[in-house]
Amino acid sequence: MNFPFLSKKFIPLNFKLVFVNSFAMILTMTTMIFIATYYFKKDSELRIRENNIMITDAIGARLNTEFGSIIQVVRFIVNELEQGTEKPLKEYDKFFISIGIYKSTGYALAPLKTTYNDEILTKAELSPADIENQIQIYTKHFQKSLEGEANLQNFSPGLKLETFAISIPYKTESKKLVVATIDYKKIRESFETKGNISKTILLNSSGNVIGHPEQNLLIKGENLYGLPIAKQMFTTNVSNGQTVFKKSGETFIGSFKKVGFANAGVISIISKDKALEEVYNIQRRNLVLMIISILVVFFIVYNFAKQITKPVLYLVEMTKKIKEGEFNIPVKVKTKDEIGLLEESFLQMGNGLAEREKVKDALAKFVNEDIAERALKGEIKLGGEKMLCVIFFSDIRGFTAMSEKLSPEDVVELLNEYMTQMVHCIDLTNGYVDKFIGDAIMATWGVPISKGNDAENAIDGAIMMRHVLINMNKKRKEEGKIEIKMGCGLNYGPVVAGQIGSEKKLQYTVIGDSVNLASRVEALNKPFGTDILITQDLYDMVQDIYHVEKMRQIKVKGKTEPQTIYAVLGKKNNPNTPKNVEELRMLVGIDFKPEPDDTKKGDGEEVKYEIL
Repeated sequence: MNFPFLSKKFIPLNFKLVFVNSFAMILTMTTMIFIATYYFKKDSELRIRENNIMITDAIGARLNTEFGSIIQVVRFIVNELEQGTEKPLKEYDKFFISIGIYKSTGYALAPLKTTYNDEILTKAELSPADIENQIQIYTKHFQKSLEGEANLQNFSPGLKLETFAISIPYKTESKKLVVATIDYKKIRESFETKGNISKTILLNSSGNVIGHPEQNLLIKGENLYGLPIAKQMFTTNVSNGQTVFKKSGETFIGSFKKVGFANAGVISIISKDKALEEVYNIQRRNLVLMIISILVVFFIVYNFAKQITKPVLYLVEMTKKIKEGEFNIPVKVKTKDEIGLLEESFLQMGNGLAEREKVKDALAKFVNEDIAERALKGEIKLGGEKMLCVIFFSDIRGFTAMSEKLSPEDVVELLNEYMTQMVHCIDLTNGYVDKFIGDAIMATWGVPISKGNDAENAIDGAIMMRHVLINMNKKRKEEGKIEIKMGCGLNYGPVVAGQIGSEKKLQYTVIGDSVNLASRVEALNKPFGTDILITQDLYDMVQDIYHVEKMRQIKVKGKTEPQTIYAVLGKKNNPNTPKNVEELRMLVGIDFKPEPDDTKKGDGEEVKYEIL
């Protein structure tokens, strides 16, 4: 590459930039701010973690004591019940709603002796039957108490009142247990924390919410077993722990403490961003101070930097134009430094890209864009490779008779209109138009590059052609023009794909038995009265996606075994898909009258297909 101006005095760009060392201050300040913020953030996060786990430890200890006290009261009241000397339940504890002795009878709990707090029930518009219904719902859980294990359940969803129930073993040899229903207010003060940004939640052994600062989640009976901190609590053997997890894109710090009663536990979660909010505020204030300093420095060096950045910014704008396809760019070499060298290189690059794009545009009109790109890179050579793809053939029904009624100009106009719309459908579904054969189109999906879902893309393309042609025919009918009917045949199988021809003239195409079968299948649309037919091999790949109707078996030239083909009705997830071939014919306007001699077709004595 020749740069004439290099023979003149060359001024290196680094000598010009030596005067902008003030930017080192910006780098230094930025580094200091982010390093200081990083360590401050780490220290704050450590303190938040310590505080969070202290909260769960304290609340867990308080709840353990509270539940121990509750059990003592429950046992005392049960003893009173057994002796028949019990007082009204509210006199023992105003938060107790019911206490009862129950016997396990298979899938139910039979109440033996029960007592209720009528004051709470009346105020909440509840009855003893409501309490008993809830107890029966959780029978399976409460029966675990017969194995010596206490159980804790949330009755809030069923009673629409913030309540929980506990079951404890009583006389296990007689299959007796005690169930107590208690107002959530009993443990609320021990459970909640005030003036803290963390959210503390009490869960039972199944992960159901027993205590929560948000009443609606308590009434809803939310299950948080899937929460990472809750899952860790229930799957580890240690009594407390901590983890960091994400939920809905937000990062949380979570701690847990096992209560020591009924395998329940307390989890405390806090939003990491909320906890570190003051750290981020300090960082923002420091950044503001840094920006002010940068503005001062910028004002000082601006005039000098302008003469350096102006040509660079101009080249950036020219780069955007090249990206948009505009290659003939007026770049003038003005400086005698690295910027001038870059401008000269940029100019030559633009000219080279312009020439390459002209060649690529010309090739793309005759071959697929991917093939044109590979040809320019020298990746296309004479020969081929074995590939799997979908082969598509279509033609216009009765085109010869139609052409006789039209002038040559009208025939060309009709074909151009039809081909434009059909090719657009092929392009939209990642297909490749192999060639035009008169009024017929041959296309493939999967060569030269497979998109992974070539079978679905190909059938989607054919269905799209169907609907485009329906709309086109409506317009042609309004204009008094002849309507167009088409038939499509699709097959999936192995082909040889590559450049066929000579070194001087090549054509990228596919050949093979699979191509011949697709062509034969396309011809069967007329005797079957259909517009889209697919082979068994293609159907096997998409049978869960499309509604089809099985047609009569056929024998085609080159195949010893009968072939099964299917008429494509449409996608299964489309409510407007025709239910059968008759509805399809009405949709696309096929006037079907089967003819006996349509069961065979051939040239002379050579039979190309036979309908069995």
